[in-house]
Amino acid sequence: MLHEDPHWHDTSEPKLETLRALAAAWRNWSAQDGAIPLRERFDPVDFPRLLPWVMLFEVVPGPPEMDLAIRYIGSEIEHYFDSRNVTGRRISEFGPIFLRRWAEVGNKVIAARAPRVE
Repeated sequence: MLHEDPHWHDTSEPKLETLRALAAAWRNWSAQDGAIPLRERFDPVDFPRLLPWVMLFEVVPGPPEMDLAIRYIGSEIEHYFDSRNVTGRRISEFGPIFLRRWAEVGNKVIAARAPRVE
């Protein structure tokens, strides 16, 4: 029986050029704004090739661990993961494995004050 590893495994840089461009933009925004870029700096439309693959979450702090509210799901993610009508829902609604995985990623982003790459 296969067992999926629910943990995020970091790498140093994205493999795709479009993701490297997004990471470079983040670093530029961070240099101007401080550790975390201002929300208004990021407009997904500025990255049209990535837009179908983008997922945007809002961190919802709280015990026992943070939760994430889904704000946007790109069309390719929606298609491949059959995720229509999930915008506005919280990750915790999908069960503890999803919450554990994405809370771990969220905590890494918050701690590093930088994008995470798998």
